[in-house]
Amino acid sequence: MDQTVTSDPVLKIKAGWRRPGSSEGRNMARKPCAMPMHVEDIKAELRKRYGSLASISRQLGLNPNALTAAIHKPGNSVRSERRIAELLEKAPHEVFPDRFHKDGTPISRVVDRKPTCRIPDRLRANGVAA
Repeated sequence: MDQTVTSDPVLKIKAGWRRPGSSEGRNMARKPCAMPMHVEDIKAELRKRYGSLASISRQLGLNPNALTAAIHKPGNSVRSERRIAELLEKAPHEVFPDRFHKDGTPISRVVDRKPTCRIPDRLRANGVAA
């Protein structure tokens, strides 16, 4: 008797459930998000709408800890971060502005390891250039 509604492309929602805010509050203007959403706000919003994070992860075909890891560890999974934003019906840069550019491309987490200045020979162990 477990019927699911497949009209939601992101997540199958059990029949009888409704998305909060789907029809109510559409006419209200949203102010731009300058600060990132707090981790607990993201988790609370997902729990209110869909249930536990582990069950959402399983329904998306991911490891049960995938969404938790994506929320807490920046750059862990860009795909999961985008799915979280889709579930919250927001753009990725609105949920994670420190992880995404305004156009939706992820911010690189690779550190440039090139030295900015040349090390003097007197500071080298053997005094010879490498």
